[in-house]
Amino acid sequence: MMGRTKLGLAAAALAIVLTAESARAQVGSCVAPSMFGGACPAVAQALHSAVPQVGIAAAGGNPLQGTASVAGVRLGFFPSLTAELRLTGARMRLPDVGSANPAGSESAELVGSVDADLAVSLSRGLAGGVAGLGAVDLLASVGVLPGGGSREGASFTWGVGARLGILRESFGTPAVNVSAMYRQVNGVQVGSTRAGTPGELDFGVADVSVRATVARRVARFGLVGGAGYDRFTGRDARFSLTDGSVFQTVEQDVDEGRWSLFGNVSLPLTVGAVTLEGGWMSGGDAIPGYPSAAATFDPGSGTVFGSLSLRLSL
Repeated sequence: MMGRTKLGLAAAALAIVLTAESARAQVGSCVAPSMFGGACPAVAQALHSAVPQVGIAAAGGNPLQGTASVAGVRLGFFPSLTAELRLTGARMRLPDVGSANPAGSESAELVGSVDADLAVSLSRGLAGGVAGLGAVDLLASVGVLPGGGSREGASFTWGVGARLGILRESFGTPAVNVSAMYRQVNGVQVGSTRAGTPGELDFGVADVSVRATVARRVARFGLVGGAGYDRFTGRDARFSLTDGSVFQTVEQDVDEGRWSLFGNVSLPLTVGAVTLEGGWMSGGDAIPGYPSAAATFDPGSGTVFGSLSLRLSL
């Protein structure tokens, strides 16, 4: 009889723990969602929405602006090289973590990055009727996201990848290719509880991206249209909340998939081009527990981004 009583108590305790864990999962892993005026789920949502928006500010659309293949000329044993200096910006919209009521207020700011991108042509692909098929370019990028707005300090970014040619541009056909890159953004901080804001976001971004582009020259201008998919993962992602007397920090698993569309217009120069890019990235889903009906910020709204670059081909 005693054994059955102990077994029953253990089962009841386990049920209580599982129920508590389930409730916690339903409010964005908030330990005490009703504290801080119910702000915790909104700040958790801010973290989940910030990761992809910062990620697209670093990545942009086309991995090498205005091109669908490396435009450089091979000199002897040296591979063709194309390098560019790129300025990219994305409009980041979040629940305002600096407000006492983040669910009822929204912040919007421009997140910019300054990047140096490089492409090295390893193969020009097949000739003949399938010209360009099998062309391979290696891609690399390094850059910085300067601090500003609600972000504390600068963040650094780097990426590597490859581009595969499907078709080279000719008189009757456009250039077509696909590319894949892995990119990281390190040390992002939005808000600061030490400086007096109620909420703070701390995270890095890991981005696995795939792009498909179609390019065509029209008169002197180069036109590129493309679509992409990014899988953004938070690195050491966490958020903090305080009301001045109680402090809470919660680690989060952030994993967001986003689609994007973009276009480039470039003006050729003697050894390169100036390129302007515009793009749009889709929004995401609200996390469990986020008060979507009463909140100002809509997680499903998309993000606009754009770039200006100067490209040099050797």
